[in-house]
Amino acid sequence: RMAWLATGLIAGIYFLVSTVSYWTWGSRLTSAAVGGNVLMVLPSSRWDVRAAKILIAGHALAVYLFPFWPVAHAAERALGFSPPAALSVRVPVRCALILATVAVACLVPYFGDFLGLLGACGSIATVLIFPPVFHAQICGPLGPWGRVYLGVSVA
Repeated sequence: RMAWLATGLIAGIYFLVSTVSYWTWGSRLTSAAVGGNVLMVLPSSRWDVRAAKILIAGHALAVYLFPFWPVAHAAERALGFSPPAALSVRVPVRCALILATVAVACLVPYFGDFLGLLGACGSIATVLIFPPVFHAQICGPLGPWGRVYLGVSVA
């Protein structure tokens, strides 16, 4: 129930932001003029554009932290530190991981396109493939219709 509520809330926020943005700047923005980044075309002197840039930067940082957390824990364990490692250990390890991520993002050509492809594939797996597989694992053996649903969902 909470997952549906959270999904609906996030979808509503995205819909509201996209509707207001299109209503405000829709006629001035085309895909040829934007070149993949809407914020580069908008005037930066307005308060609402500055607020949008700040919110998008905050969104990007928050989204980066969720997949980063388990990687940082795995790196700390691989280096031989116990899971509740001291702050003096965690900060340098995590800063090194962030610097490595930034270096890869800056040095690998077409990294943004590659990351977009990975994100699209990951979203498809998260939304369409994993739920029926996890349901089958949690609920036990499937009947004939359950196998058909699982096969169609994964395919």
